[in-house]
Amino acid sequence: NDSVDTWPCNFPEANLICVAALDQALAAAPADVELLLLRGESSGGEVAASGHDSGASGVTYFQRAQQADATAFAPRHYLAHAYENSGQTALALRESEVYATMAPAVPHAHHMVGHSLRRLGRTPEAIAEFERADALAQSAFAADPVPLDYDWHTHHNTALLAAAYRYVGRLQAAAQRLEPAFTRAAPLLPEELAKRNWPALLLVRGRLADALTAAQQLTQHADPLIRGAGQLSAAQVH
Repeated sequence: NDSVDTWPCNFPEANLICVAALDQALAAAPADVELLLLRGESSGGEVAASGHDSGASGVTYFQRAQQADATAFAPRHYLAHAYENSGQTALALRESEVYATMAPAVPHAHHMVGHSLRRLGRTPEAIAEFERADALAQSAFAADPVPLDYDWHTHHNTALLAAAYRYVGRLQAAAQRLEPAFTRAAPLLPEELAKRNWPALLLVRGRLADALTAAQQLTQHADPLIRGAGQLSAAQVH
């Protein structure tokens, strides 16, 4: 009954033990969706939340989970990540679209569609999906306020939406997303690292003094990786 985040499978050195335990459990319950999802995640070496790091080795298990319960949308989400991470972007888009159809009120479902569309070069369509994900998240916050410091998805969606805006030349729209996100604490390191996109955008817009100030703020971060990113950003400005 332990959560995935606290499972020993999260540590590579223990993964073989976890795989053996999951295989034993699946022998007794071969159609258990949760076990199949965990087994698919662990096939890549360790467990990451919702299959984010899963690759081709997890596809078979995720497909089995989907076949075990055709009404469950989680296997579609995991398959989308596995296909995307293994370079099968068209298949990732297919699974993401099914995921969004099955769970239309889930912001991350639409975000996943945007993920694949962006990789396929269909950036305007990706922007529409990221915007829809954002709108759904804002509606959810209005109904049940949650501090954004704890909401990983909104930070991640904002970063990709701003990147897509920048790609199509909508720099002001990108700035409107990145500036408030820069001063808002994010719950995970990758989203904190994405804050370097703000000084980068200021730089390309010619706002050198502001870009340097933002970069120097990153150099004061508690995490050494973010401090390093800040130093690189400052170097680019100089």
